[in-house]
Amino acid sequence: MRKGLLVLVSGPSGTGKGTVCNLLREKHPELAYSISATTRQPRPGEVDGVNYYFYDKAKFEVNAHNWIDMSDEDYGVSLLNDCKYGHEVNEHKMILTLLKAPIKPDPKSDRGDHYFTY
Repeated sequence: MRKGLLVLVSGPSGTGKGTVCNLLREKHPELAYSISATTRQPRPGEVDGVNYYFYDKAKFEVNAHNWIDMSDEDYGVSLLNDCKYGHEVNEHKMILTLLKAPIKPDPKSDRGDHYFTY
């Protein structure tokens, strides 16, 4: 596996993260750019799959009903779990949500020991 440097550009909406990334990539074409997902509407000039992956909130995470399967004609992967939360599928990646950190009714409910089977 090739080692590299991860650079994370973070900030509130509209602060110029895209401009900073574009300038970095102009000066350093060897940099790779990870396209993130958002549930907001595209702004003028933004293209799905280029600037962001634009998702409906309902598509972003769905109830897993204890299993998820991602397969095609030749190959498949299933993930079985006992969690009550959801999952996210984005192209070739499955993400399982094991815990939620709520504010109400108990903001400390995600603390302590938790056991999962998957």
